Amino acid sequence: VKNSKVLSCLVSILTSPQHCRALQGDTPSMLGNGLDELVRHVPDMKEACIDVLFEIVNKILDIGSKLKKKGLGQQSLDLLAKSSEDLGEAQPMETEANAEGEECNPSSSSTEIPSEGHFESMSELVSNTARLLEAMLSNPSVGEPFVKKGGVQQLLQLYAIPVKNPSPSTIHQLFATFRVLIPSHSKDIATSLIDELGNLLMEWEKQNNKTKICSYMLEDHLGKSNGTTSDTRERPILSTLHALEGLLSLSGNLLRSSSLMLNGISTYYSTKLLELLGSFQSSMIWY
Repeated sequence: VKNSKVLSCLVSILTSPQHCRALQGDTPSMLGNGLDELVRHVPDMKEACIDVLFEIVNKILDIGSKLKKKGLGQQSLDLLAKSSEDLGEAQPMETEANAEGEECNPSSSSTEIPSEGHFESMSELVSNTARLLEAMLSNPSVGEPFVKKGGVQQLLQLYAIPVKNPSPSTIHQLFATFRVLIPSHSKDIATSLIDELGNLLMEWEKQNNKTKICSYMLEDHLGKSNGTTSDTRERPILSTLHALEGLLSLSGNLLRSSSLMLNGISTYYSTKLLELLGSFQSSMIWY
């Protein structure tokens, strides 16, 4: 396994829209449990498994960053979608090649431009990755180095990934991943969460169209009823709102399980963060 670097194939599988259907149900958790067993029985593979986890998360964050950028024409999107489909069809051939000892190296596709298929499947990509991580990070020997390498900060950024159909299940699954880390790493999570929450709240303050929130939400509701959905990338304020929803939900759960979150808010960031929270609450009430 180590010599063939077959674990790197998980990066392509978990970040490809073409594999979302195959990863439905408990498949990501089973993959995570398999990696956990590998680490338990072959400790030398621990670093390789942790590196793969970071590669998966980083690639999703990279795709999300590219999806936020505008300026792609419909013709370009169609060509990109076709290229993505062609790439997805070619992936099984790479797996067959691995059986003959060839190396599976998904880094060659790291510079590819994401298609609309990524945008439509982003909720599933994040949820599948979170389920894999939940199974892996429950092992303290994996969770400890993952946190030390900055894994918490990376996971928090997944809340701000642009998605076509924001789902409460995605927020719940990300919380389930953090839940396995909270007992041993509540301080690291609280510190990083406060920083990320402050950044998003400041981003919210910069939005100049808060008065349109209700109309945007109504349009989305009517669109879903009619079978159509709007592009949240054209209305960044909704993406920020969805990200804040997830972080505030995580904050509430962390406050109930640890006093570190409350101490962090009241001691280190009292004036600025509480002011931003108050402003956000006012926006929700009045707009």
